[in-house]
Amino acid sequence: MRNYKKTNNLCLIPIGTLTKRPVQTILYSLIFLFLSNTTVLARADIEVGFGHYKHPYVMLDDSIEKDDGHKKHHGIEFSIIKQTLLRMGLSLKTHAIEPNSLKRAIRNFKKLDAVSGVNLSSKDKFYYSDSILEIEYLAITKAKNKIDLKSTSDITPFSIIARDGVYSTLGRGFNKAYNPKSGSHKMLYYQYSRDIDLHKRFWTSESDLIMIADREAFEHYKAMLKERYDTSQPVIFSSIFPQKSRYYVAFRSKKLRDEFNDALSTLKFEGTYQRILDHYGYLSETSKSHRKYKL
Repeated sequence: MRNYKKTNNLCLIPIGTLTKRPVQTILYSLIFLFLSNTTVLARADIEVGFGHYKHPYVMLDDSIEKDDGHKKHHGIEFSIIKQTLLRMGLSLKTHAIEPNSLKRAIRNFKKLDAVSGVNLSSKDKFYYSDSILEIEYLAITKAKNKIDLKSTSDITPFSIIARDGVYSTLGRGFNKAYNPKSGSHKMLYYQYSRDIDLHKRFWTSESDLIMIADREAFEHYKAMLKERYDTSQPVIFSSIFPQKSRYYVAFRSKKLRDEFNDALSTLKFEGTYQRILDHYGYLSETSKSHRKYKL
């Protein structure tokens, strides 16, 4: 029976070969280490929470998964995160979470490495990425209601609908007026956790209602709802908000955040980031197929 010696790389190598064939032994050891490390890198996962029901940014809900031909199209935000992680040698494991519960989820569930699509904050201990999305929100009204909007002060007499959390991204003045807990006009502000419910309300309402949404989402849901609701009514888009809303990824690890930022920068430089935006853009032909979902 041959004697074996345990080496530092956890391989069992016959002792005789350590003296008789040192070059061959070292070569085998290096190959083993390379293959082992390659396997680990290829299989490494990062678990990220996404806010669901946010078409066309995140499309992870059941109505998407069950539609033939759409399993690879999970939205703008999802694609940006996935492509960035691929450049880091990481695979993505997703968790669909209610948008207003993302930061609570990463605080409470240790398996989550990051959450995507959140607002920047200095009040927690997370590490925030560079901006992954800049969204221009518009005040959208039905033309028949003849609501003339020149600035944010013009919206105060009307009821406003938006998705969860949008109020906090539209500037201090809007936040102060429409914060659901403390805003001076909070009784006129209604939030929806599912974007589809927000857009249903807009198309079915007969009142002088103002919806805050971006153009991508508006066109997406307009096409998605046209079989059941009259979405052919003329609308007016008013660009009255002073700045675009930015969204970020919150990480537990500073090292992972820094590596993500480097990879995101590369994604933008090489043009992949813009191609993702173009692919899902409401003017592109390919985006039209993403709207044919079951309700």
